Amino acid sequence: TCALPICFPVTIMFLYSLFYGGSIFFLVLFFELLFRKKLNYLRLYENVYNNIRPVDKLVLKTLGFLVILLFPLDVYFNGFKLLNPETYAEFYGVGRYIRHITSLCWMLVPIAYAIRSENAWVARTFIFCSVLLPIMMIDRNRLLMSFFCYFFILYTRFRSISVRNNPREFRKVKLGLYSLLIMLPIVFVVIGFYRSGASFSVESSGDSIVYGKFPLTGFFEIMPPAIKQILLYITTPILNFVHVASTGFLNDQFLLSQFSPFSRDAFPMYPYSPVLIVRYNVGTEFYPFLLFGGLPLVFIAMFFVVLTFGAVFYWFCKTQGIYAWLLFLKFAYLMLFLGFAPQFYILLNIMSSILILLLYCFSRFLKLSILGYDRKIVDEGQQ
Repeated sequence: TCALPICFPVTIMFLYSLFYGGSIFFLVLFFELLFRKKLNYLRLYENVYNNIRPVDKLVLKTLGFLVILLFPLDVYFNGFKLLNPETYAEFYGVGRYIRHITSLCWMLVPIAYAIRSENAWVARTFIFCSVLLPIMMIDRNRLLMSFFCYFFILYTRFRSISVRNNPREFRKVKLGLYSLLIMLPIVFVVIGFYRSGASFSVESSGDSIVYGKFPLTGFFEIMPPAIKQILLYITTPILNFVHVASTGFLNDQFLLSQFSPFSRDAFPMYPYSPVLIVRYNVGTEFYPFLLFGGLPLVFIAMFFVVLTFGAVFYWFCKTQGIYAWLLFLKFAYLMLFLGFAPQFYILLNIMSSILILLLYCFSRFLKLSILGYDRKIVDEGQQ
C-alpha cells in the first residue's frame, strides 16, 4: 500500500487501499492479542532442527527426491518453459497434476536444513534445486517462496546463540543474508523481462482514469526499467482491487472458477473484470471475493486468512516441530504476499497444506510402529 503514491496519484482509490491495508493490520493485531504467542529467535533454529527424529528425516528426504525426480516428467508433459516463456502458465493433461507436486520445490529449503548434518551434499543439491526448478518453470512465485524460506532460516540462524558464539559460522550466515537480499531482486527482474518482454511498457494517463493506461506519476516515469517492473508487480494488484471496488462491479464467476480449477470452461465470464489494462488482471488475494460480494465479503475472507495463520502460528509455537515449521513458513509467506495474486484460497494451497498434515500423521504412525516393535523386542529379551 505504501508504494502506491510512488506509482499512482493519490485519489479516492488510495482510500480504498487504506481499507485493504488497515483491515489486514487490524486483524493481525487482533489475533496476536488473542493467541499471545511469540517466537524466541535466540533458540528457534535449535528447537526446530535439533529435535528431528530419523523417521522424520527419512520421510522429508523422500518427499524432496520425489519433487526433483518428477521434474523431468513435468518438462515432458508441460514443455520446457525456459525455452518457451510465453507458455509458462499452460499445462497439459497429466502435467497439470505433476506440476502440483513439483510446485512444492520451496520445501526443499527447510528439508535441506533437516538433513544437512548427515547428508551435506544432498542438502546442497536440495537448496540448488529449490532455486533452479522455479527458474526453469518460469515461476516467480515459487522462486520468491524458496528465497523467503532460505532467508527466514538464515535469519533464525543469524539470531541463534550457538551461531553467534561461533564467529566463523556467524560471518558465513551474515554473508548469506546479504547475498540473498542482492540476488533476489536481480533474479526476479531478469526472469520478469525474459518472460514478459516489452509488456512492462505501460502508457500513462496522468491524473485521469483511462482504460488501456495506468495513472502513473511523473516520478515513476523517470525510474529505471528494473525498478518499474518491481513497483508494478507490487502495486498493480492493489490498484486493480481499489479501482474495481470504486466501480462496484461484480462477477461471481471469478470466485466460483477459482474453486473449480479443472472446470473453468463452465464459467465463460471468469477472467472478465474492468481492470485498466487487461494483461494486468491480478488484484490481490481477496479480489475474487470483492467481485463476488463486495467489501463485506472481503473483510470476512481476510478474517478467515488471519485466523488460519494464527492457528498455524499457535501450533508452531507450542510444538516447534518440523511439520509445524513447514506450515508456518508456508502461511507466513502467504501473509506477506496477500497484496498479490490469490494464493490462500486456491486448490494448490489446500492440497499442499493437507499433504504436510498427512506427512505429519504418517511420520507419527511410523514412530509408533517402530516404538511398538522395539518394545516387543525388549520385552522378549527380558523374558
